[in-house]
This record gives sequence, structure tokens and C-alpha cells, in this order.
Amino acid sequence: MTQATHTASRPRRAPARGRLAEGVTRDLEERIATGELAPGCLLPPEAQLARGYGVSSRVVREALGALAARGLVAVLAGKGTVVRGVDAAALRDFFLVAMRSDSHGLWDLFELRKLVEVQVAALAARRATAAGIARCEAAFARLEAAQGSPETYVVADVDFHQSIAEATGNRMLALVLEGLREPLRVARTLSWQGRLRVGDEIADQIEMHRRILQAVRRHQPRAAGDAMARHLDLAELHLRAALPVTIGGDGHGR
Repeated sequence: MTQATHTASRPRRAPARGRLAEGVTRDLEERIATGELAPGCLLPPEAQLARGYGVSSRVVREALGALAARGLVAVLAGKGTVVRGVDAAALRDFFLVAMRSDSHGLWDLFELRKLVEVQVAALAARRATAAGIARCEAAFARLEAAQGSPETYVVADVDFHQSIAEATGNRMLALVLEGLREPLRVARTLSWQGRLRVGDEIADQIEMHRRILQAVRRHQPRAAGDAMARHLDLAELHLRAALPVTIGGDGHGR
């Protein structure tokens, strides 16, 4: 773990009065986003940061608290404040809260997933590199090997879809899928139960994932998007079978 004393505490122009903490937060946030402060980097103590920015320790403490709330840094007992970098933690937390705050939140998130992932699959087919395809293939192999365990299968399913998103080369899309990972774990678990209820075989799900992978491997965007759409339509059918809700014509259980 490296110490960022040479950059994070160097003198900076003091922010406007009344917005000191916001100014420090924005500056540190920008330096994290650009990689000047890399993930794993240990920030200097509050007092040292305060001297560098020309503000009080209280202002620095408030700024670090804001960064921690966004998931950009973590306070480790006995070590100090460590840069986490830009990840999907804040997005994940937002989706979790949004899902729980609305009785139809799970359906809304699943609808979002359908809109995003069809385009993600098509884009992955256009852009996937040999390395990206290899990661998708490895994720599919884990999925295929996990058929006998619901818990392991759900994790492998999430990893496969994440590998497709990462194959697009679009970091924002990958972050969106990562942010949906935990919220939609519930949906995937329910879909497994719904599949058993309607009597469908797990082999059918595996085959659908295989078709997505084949289309990405062959760089066939339309086929990849179509394969993803069919897969998610079946997943929705299984989810409906698992939940005692009536879905209206607009796709919402309202």
C-alpha cells in the first residue's frame, strides 16, 4: 500500500469561503478519477491534508466522509484512508435502496436490465477482442459447471453477464451491470425457483447463454442481441412464475 504524501498533501489553492469541504472533495475526487491517486493508495493523515489545502482538519474530515459515502475511499482501522477508486459501489447501493423503496422496484430493475443488456450483447459482438472473448468463454465454462448448485449458478450467471459487458470495452456499461449485480441477484434466485415451478430444464438456460457467447465470438451483433432478448424473456417468465403478482400490459405489476 503506497503513501500519497507527495501528491495528496501538496499545496492547493484554497476553495471559496463557505464551500471549503466541497472544494476539497471535488479536488480529491478529480484526482482519484484521473488516476493521480491510484486505488490502494494511502492518503496522508488529516492534519497533513489540511496543511496542504490550507483548511482545518474538520473540513478535511468532512471531505473524506463525502468521498467515503461515494465509495471512492475507505477508512481502515489502524491504517488510515485508502483510495478505492471508481467502482459501482455507490450505484449498487442506489439500486438496492430504490428497489426496496418501491413494491414494484424489482420489476422496474428487471425491465432496465432487459433494455440495457440486449444492447450490451450487440455491442460486445462488435467490439470484443480475443482477450475479452476468452474471458467470456471462461465465465461460460464456470456457468456450465455450476448447474447442480443454485447458489453457485447464480454467481456464475452474474459473472457471465458481467464478462459480456466488459467485452464491450465501455467502462460505463460495465459499471452499470456491476451496479445491478447485487440487486438482481434476488431476481436470478427467484428465476431459478420459477424455472423449477414451470418445469423447464437448466439445460435450456445453458444453451441460451451458449448462443449469446457464440454470437459474440463470431462478431454477430444482431444475433447476439436477439439471443440475449430471448434469454431475458425466458428469465422474466420464470420470475413471474415465482412471484404472486399480476403483470399489466405495460410490463408492470401495478
